Amino acid sequence: MSTERESARGSARWWLLVAALAVMAFVAAIAVQRHVFPFYSGDHDEPVYRYQAEMLLDGDLTIPRSQEEFFRPWLSGPHEDRLVMAYQPGWPAVLAASKQIFGSMLFALGAAAALSVIACFLMARELLGRAGPGALAAALFALSPWMLLLSGTYLNYVFAVGLGTTFGYLLLRGLGTRSRRTFVLGGVIWGGIVLTRPFDAFLYGLPILLYAFLAHRQRLKELVGSAALVALGAIPGLFLTAAFNNAVTGTPFRFAMTVQSGGYTSIGWGVRSSAPDTPPLDFTFPWALDSIRANLWALPGWLLGSWVLVGLAAFGAVRIWRADRARFWLLISMTFAFPLGYVVWWASALSTGGARHGIGPHYYVPIMVPLAILAAKGIVEIRWRRTLTLIALGVLAVALTAYSLPPKLDDKRFVNVAAREYVSDVERGLLARGTHPALVIQERGVDYVMNEHATLSNPPDLRSDVLYALDRGARNADLITEYRDRRVYRIVKELPPNMELTRLPARVKPVAVVSGPAVTLRTTVTNTNGNPVVIAYLCRGSRIHRYVLDTASTAGRSYDVTWTLLPDTTRFEGPYTGITSRLKPMQHGACGKERPDRLTVGASFGSSEQARDPDRSEARYYARVQGGQVQVLTAPENWLRFGRNHAWLPADVAGNLDVRLEAASSESPGT
Repeated sequence: MSTERESARGSARWWLLVAALAVMAFVAAIAVQRHVFPFYSGDHDEPVYRYQAEMLLDGDLTIPRSQEEFFRPWLSGPHEDRLVMAYQPGWPAVLAASKQIFGSMLFALGAAAALSVIACFLMARELLGRAGPGALAAALFALSPWMLLLSGTYLNYVFAVGLGTTFGYLLLRGLGTRSRRTFVLGGVIWGGIVLTRPFDAFLYGLPILLYAFLAHRQRLKELVGSAALVALGAIPGLFLTAAFNNAVTGTPFRFAMTVQSGGYTSIGWGVRSSAPDTPPLDFTFPWALDSIRANLWALPGWLLGSWVLVGLAAFGAVRIWRADRARFWLLISMTFAFPLGYVVWWASALSTGGARHGIGPHYYVPIMVPLAILAAKGIVEIRWRRTLTLIALGVLAVALTAYSLPPKLDDKRFVNVAAREYVSDVERGLLARGTHPALVIQERGVDYVMNEHATLSNPPDLRSDVLYALDRGARNADLITEYRDRRVYRIVKELPPNMELTRLPARVKPVAVVSGPAVTLRTTVTNTNGNPVVIAYLCRGSRIHRYVLDTASTAGRSYDVTWTLLPDTTRFEGPYTGITSRLKPMQHGACGKERPDRLTVGASFGSSEQARDPDRSEARYYARVQGGQVQVLTAPENWLRFGRNHAWLPADVAGNLDVRLEAASSESPGT
């Protein structure tokens, strides 16, 4: 499609520039991952690609369903006796190959970035007719903040852009040269897109089909033959996709994500979710349109030059319209195919949350290529007319880019600082304990390993010095029994004594199971605030026991209380003036039918027995009765309630409440 021939020297000069851009993109991707995203980007899907790559290195496509209860990784779901991961194997296979060959998956990130830059140049040269504007388009693409940041993640968007743009270039080249080999190679690349992002393969193909019809409809029979060659080349990718689907889902035409999510991630509008046990959303058509608006509005802030580049692209589109309508419609359809296509994909509504300062409207990443090509055309057209205008636009573009970057970098810094602090807390806690191998139970409320805290992950085969498990309440006792050869710990967020509330550090506590026909909780309650009424209470499942220890207490006074847990009853021993029903479980408290395995030992300090806002201290354990034995797990969550502020805070309660667990005989005394 080139409109003029270039000298060999000139072509080599532009290729040298593009090679430099590709090398820069390669290095930048690795540098960004190492220095901007050392703890990932905050997108919870990112570590899943690495995890699937590790599975492939182990020779596995799925993992045993036995991991579901305690070790279930994020974006996994059950199918028969296995757990299926969400993603297609294309990008994980590249990551796995990178690690196998080069010893690190980082090489794959750099290679994907370099591929996308070279592909952008090739397509731009093909559409604009000369290598100079093509190199300019590649520079606009490679230097965009979006490209630089996304290339440093383990997400597959940049790799897919490289494949999709290469596919587009090969088909355009084939239409111009009528080379059968080029069409077949284009089909091979398209099959690779199917193996990576199947829906994107459809969206990459539509604009090329439109262009082929508009520009070459006079040779329709030849186009049909060319399409057959593309289909021939796509067979390996389609076969591998079908084989993978069949292996993990039981049918060639059902994708892993559909099985993993329990059918909640299908195309179209309706109730959608990442997994059956994650919060669903009702994805409606109006919401889809609103997501397009929000994502497109945020997009210029991720481009080199921001709105200036958009304006240049619009000008370039006008110039191309006047010269070649078919090329115009190709670039326009490439620009809008993904926003319009993703109107039926529910997660596009979720991407709006990070569209401005997160990782951008990432489903629209392919837009960067046609925008860069159109903007390069606009710049070239201006250059021959008004150099001063071009300089002014360049200054404005730099200013807008500089203005848009700080909040984006601040967001990345915040995400990684928070992750670094959390991981450091856990690692320091384990190092202080000095016992390995270890099993670490994550915070309550974390439903998947590798979700909330992506770096705390397990290898697929669970062969690691430190394993991270999910908190399953009293069922943790079964896990501790199964891994009796490991020292078991629990992560809780808790404010240590005398520490300012700047952040809640993660504390690592040893966990053990205290078991017997009866379990005794010897408790010392200390009045530190001087309130006269002290109440000891215990919640066991939905039942609460309350005893008034003193109505004329003073600061510093202590009370020894013994709670004895029997399989069918609870006994109390200690000083008390009467049983009270005034103390009600708070909304944040632990008594309730929804948690029958919750055991809370607490103390209340108020101005009167009827006080509505007493201070409280609670230690919240897991407990159950199993085979006639009472089992209580140590390492409770500790909570303080500041009555006047009506606020609960996870904090050390040792100054108010000291609980010591011990197994006791069934004949323990009580009242």
